[in-house]
Amino acid sequence: MEDDYTKAVEIAKNVYWVGVYMEDDSFQCHTYLIVDGRESILIDSGSMMEFEAVKEKISSLIELQDIKYIIAHHQDPDVCANMPAFEKVINRDDLEIVSHSRNFALIKHYGITSKHYVIEAHDYRLKTEHFDLSFLTTPYAHAPGAFVTYLEDEKVLFSSDIFGGVEQSWHFYADENYFDAIKEFHENYMPSQDILSYSLEKIEALDLELIAPQHGSIIQKKYIQNIIQKLKMLKCGLYVDSSYEISLIEAKEEEEREKKKLNIVLDSLENIIVLSTDGRELKYINEAFFRFSKFKNFKEFSKKHSCICDCFIDYEGEQYLKKHYENGETWITAMLHNPDKEFFAVMKNSEGLDTIFKTTLKQLENDEFLVSFHDVTIYQENMQFIDLLSQMHVAYFVITNMDGSIESISASLLSALQIDDFTPKKYKNSDFLNKKDFHTVLQHIQNNDTSAHEVIIRHNDIAIPVLVQGYFGVINHKTVRVAVAIDIREVKKLQNEVKEHDLVLIQQSKMAQMGEMVSMIAHQWRQPLNAISAASIQSSMKYELELLTKEDFAKTQEFVQEECQKMSKVIDTFMNYSKGDVKEETFYFQDVCDIIIELIGARIVATGIVMERDIDPNFELFGNRNMLEQIMLNLLANTVDAFKEHPNLPNKKIQVNTTADKKIEVIDNAGGISVRNLEKLFMPYFTTKEQGKGTGLGLYMSKKIMKEHFGGDLLYERVENGSKFILDFNKYAGGGTK
Repeated sequence: MEDDYTKAVEIAKNVYWVGVYMEDDSFQCHTYLIVDGRESILIDSGSMMEFEAVKEKISSLIELQDIKYIIAHHQDPDVCANMPAFEKVINRDDLEIVSHSRNFALIKHYGITSKHYVIEAHDYRLKTEHFDLSFLTTPYAHAPGAFVTYLEDEKVLFSSDIFGGVEQSWHFYADENYFDAIKEFHENYMPSQDILSYSLEKIEALDLELIAPQHGSIIQKKYIQNIIQKLKMLKCGLYVDSSYEISLIEAKEEEEREKKKLNIVLDSLENIIVLSTDGRELKYINEAFFRFSKFKNFKEFSKKHSCICDCFIDYEGEQYLKKHYENGETWITAMLHNPDKEFFAVMKNSEGLDTIFKTTLKQLENDEFLVSFHDVTIYQENMQFIDLLSQMHVAYFVITNMDGSIESISASLLSALQIDDFTPKKYKNSDFLNKKDFHTVLQHIQNNDTSAHEVIIRHNDIAIPVLVQGYFGVINHKTVRVAVAIDIREVKKLQNEVKEHDLVLIQQSKMAQMGEMVSMIAHQWRQPLNAISAASIQSSMKYELELLTKEDFAKTQEFVQEECQKMSKVIDTFMNYSKGDVKEETFYFQDVCDIIIELIGARIVATGIVMERDIDPNFELFGNRNMLEQIMLNLLANTVDAFKEHPNLPNKKIQVNTTADKKIEVIDNAGGISVRNLEKLFMPYFTTKEQGKGTGLGLYMSKKIMKEHFGGDLLYERVENGSKFILDFNKYAGGGTK
């Protein structure tokens, strides 16, 4: 031997061999020491046969109390047997045993009491004052929790059993014939060529100056690459016996065939599928990830990343998975420890756009984890829009599943009902309505009834009267019932407080129009909601067929936002209309007409009516703008109802004109009003509609408003195949125009 092995031997700067050379023993076991002041590290302390000699060598270099860490590369007695003895002589409360969690399951049986430093819980690293050590797992080479230690500063690998040798004539440093010793050891102690090759691929990527195994000889740089290449070709363990090898090859081929079948299935899925061990190392990822991301294949991805979590974008909120957790958890353990919690991950797609995925975790029998990532970006955007609507007062909504359980409900309605513990599907519609009102609403939806109904929403001692309109819809690929409700508590309050006959009639008329408004909102919302759903389905299909382009995705997002703005605009218009502002001002009729068309336009189009306008943009009026809006809404709604009573009329048309002599004309070809009803046309409570379909107050109140608020009149003329209503602002002195 080149050195005096009765003493410690420095093999690199501040790195020492402190093992024992045993005469006539071909199975030499080595212990190493890294000197770093009060944070010195002992590696594979050894058996009780070596304890005194190892202790003496360490004492010649440092105080035993300077050792803070003892690394155990596996659990066998040649590594761990003297550990309890070293605990006693080191005598430090902060002494830590460093190993893999699988090893600690057996190491504890030696009776050690020191703190466990679990390498996977510390990101496979150990940092002392002057040194950085990293740990590479080498499972089943030869123990399940086996690993090697790389001293980055000095480029030294403490390789445990890998590169170990059996030598009758032992050399401290390996020579050109050392592979013969390695061959004998590995053939007997390594389970298989596959397991050994897996570990060698990790080791080969390191920048090495020296390999210090637990057995055999220390290998210097000039021999390292040659030995690695030979080891890759070495048959060991079960492969040494040819009969075993044939059986293993057949089993492996069958496994590969099954794996290929599984991969074909997983690669065909739209969801991203990931297989991971502990959330730090990725074992498999399907083709959906490469269709989504900027990476072409797994090889390109693995050059830069070891885990998909490297692609996570940190969003605020506990439900979003993070790249790193301060408590040492990984994204896998975060999901594992909270099985009842929904988790989401955000990653950028190939175009650099944030994409939200809902994640699902399944633990497999081999302690691996299968994780599915489902793209819910559009769903989240829809829910954000619903959350926005949820804050609106006066106008409420309730979305229920087909079984009647409530999926979503306005936050403003929950506040009005004083419910602070709402969770989806906990309540049903029937929890808030009495039996009669519940069946009324249900029948109303099932019959696709477009009129509004007054019901009372109840919870504990709270009762809220509302006008409700409901319909079937599709939101995020799921058929639901949607109910839009208008809070009429203020209207009811006015009815009770005001006794004057005319004001009561005004409120009755307003309620009737609000019923019309609910129907209009339902019509206005139906198309955007279905359009959003259709756009979502189309994007999903294009994505699945790999036809989705950046421009398609951008257009879909823009379209969704536009439709959302339309729905929000409908609510804003209704809110402004329902305020019932009483101030008088100068305004343009063009603006009034635009607002009314926003409210009732969808209903006009749905009835197949063509609407034409010949309006002077400078036609100016003075008075209560809200009152004129009420008149126009009433006239147009009546006209739409008249067309519905004659569905087979050809060329349905409504014409709105302004004249030079300060008049507004509303003309239709819906058949006109019969002569026998003309005398009663503007009388209160007279209606030509079926029972329950009208109050008979609309035209009466419209004429009254024209006289009392605009100093004019509302007139009627029969025209060919239809009617003409004339708003005359010059009938009485003073007029209503400027």
